[in-house]
Amino acid sequence: MSNIKIIERIEKLLRLSKSDNQHEAELAAQRASELMTKHQISMSSLDVEEMKNETIGQNLYEGETIKRQWVPILADACAKLFDGMVVQKGVSKIFFVGFDEDNKAAQELFRHLYGAWDGIVKRDSKIEKLKRSDTGLFSVDFSQPFNGASYRNSHGLGYANGIRSRVFQLVKDRKKEVQAASVAGTDLIIVKGAALRSYEAGQNWRSSRTSTNNRDRAGYSAGSTAGQSAALGGAIA
Repeated sequence: MSNIKIIERIEKLLRLSKSDNQHEAELAAQRASELMTKHQISMSSLDVEEMKNETIGQNLYEGETIKRQWVPILADACAKLFDGMVVQKGVSKIFFVGFDEDNKAAQELFRHLYGAWDGIVKRDSKIEKLKRSDTGLFSVDFSQPFNGASYRNSHGLGYANGIRSRVFQLVKDRKKEVQAASVAGTDLIIVKGAALRSYEAGQNWRSSRTSTNNRDRAGYSAGSTAGQSAALGGAIA
């Protein structure tokens, strides 16, 4: 599929993501997120003048999930992959900040990655608990008694940091490719970056960021491995 066809398909999906049918809208946003990530497209081939007329906004995400100390790190990585950022307010609210389509794609990716982690950590916890039992199998933390909550927190922190390091490199490489490919691509990066900085400067944000503790080395290591191999292409294959 040519790059033009891919962009046209993404644009159609983004329009569908505004449908009044919630299921259809969510499905379209997820599919757009998958294609944008797979082909490293973050609105980069859309008309620059059209982008100048768009405005930065905030999309609220809240719930018990956010209370996990490492979750804002994961959310911010997803936002940065789509040229945005995350601001945390209190212990259970975060805001995805950026252009509307980018925010939607970032949130869908975040939901997908968090859901994937939940299954991975359940599997890894069972394995690690067995390793620390009297079976003769030992892990890097065999001297520590197994603590499920501590293991999960460290695993999540490793997972989020693993994904964040990948996103940092992906964004860096993508900017180089876009800037080398066309003047329009360079202009778009400047426009989006300036818009985000201007929006941030106009906000009276007092973000709340809690410290993250890594108390289980085996948990962190397993989470980091999972984060380094996690699919960033979205929830739908």
